[in-house]
Amino acid sequence: MDEKNLLSIAEVCQILQISRPTLNKLRRERRLAEFYEGLRVRFHREEVLKLVGNLRNLPPLETKRIRLTVFGTATPFDLETGKNTFDLKRIESIDPFGVLSLFCAVADRANQGNKVRLEVEDNFVCNHLRTLGFFIELEKLHKDRVSWDKGALKSSYEDVSYPIPLTEIRLQKQEAPVVERLIKLLREQGFSENIGPYIGWFIGELVDNSMTHLVRAGFPASCWVLAQRFRFVQSKSDCLIIGVADLGPGIHATLKTNPEYSALSDDRAFLTAFKPRVTSWLDVDRGKGLTDILGIAMGNESVFRAESSQFCFRADFRDKTHGLTQLPNGPTGTRFALVLIDHDFSMKKRTEIDEYINTILGEL
Repeated sequence: MDEKNLLSIAEVCQILQISRPTLNKLRRERRLAEFYEGLRVRFHREEVLKLVGNLRNLPPLETKRIRLTVFGTATPFDLETGKNTFDLKRIESIDPFGVLSLFCAVADRANQGNKVRLEVEDNFVCNHLRTLGFFIELEKLHKDRVSWDKGALKSSYEDVSYPIPLTEIRLQKQEAPVVERLIKLLREQGFSENIGPYIGWFIGELVDNSMTHLVRAGFPASCWVLAQRFRFVQSKSDCLIIGVADLGPGIHATLKTNPEYSALSDDRAFLTAFKPRVTSWLDVDRGKGLTDILGIAMGNESVFRAESSQFCFRADFRDKTHGLTQLPNGPTGTRFALVLIDHDFSMKKRTEIDEYINTILGEL
């Protein structure tokens, strides 16, 4: 093809009178024909000129901002703008559950052998993720399969609301010093003494649960922990969001390895795992950890969320609402989050959790 009919990115921006970010959106959403000449992107002049007259008539480009939080409904796949491309610039806000969900989504795609591209810019959220160790942890897993423009992240933001960064746990009981440090920092920041044991209970039970089932299923023994303190404005209560995630087989798949539960549908197996003494192990007195975790959330009258592959269970014990939904592109593994409110409370009994789960199962 004649070189005169080929245009560079700068030339296209000049002809269309648009910025480079806008051109990138056009490339993603309008399928502007392009090809590579070596490492450089080139465009066909005729295709670009076609846009000149039509650009004003095109519908607005998609610029929807995404909130990835334990309270929201958005998923990391709402950020996907192309095949295995996630636009992190579109994140409006994110909390520990959102960070872990995004981390698992990207890692899962890379685990499948895909090359994953993260679109970043020098904004607060992208640099916030860098400060938390998000990109470092991805590099540890998939240095050659996950890429982003490292030179774009230039600013530094220290968020004191995160007592600990994104932390990988690779051994049982390895979470103990992390929990001790977290509790110590929270006490220094004004949290009460009685909340500490529940933080340790929540993280310890979930790490033990992940490690046990990961090893048993032949998966790499790794899970990740993250926590953030914040304040409910309406109730003026200090709170802590704790998140734990892994890239294992998932709750329902693990439980169904037990012949007693193998005939259950995936959604019923997922919820049944929260009942007391329900376990994937044979002739072993286990199956209390997830029940106790839910008991903490119910007793605290707070918010709990659990995702296992494509299933999402959310329970808001502040207004007694709950729901089980199916995610369109849920990654493998499990993701938990608990919003722990700093006030006096008593953990609910396992019999109460059993009745609660039976009620939800009856709604399916």
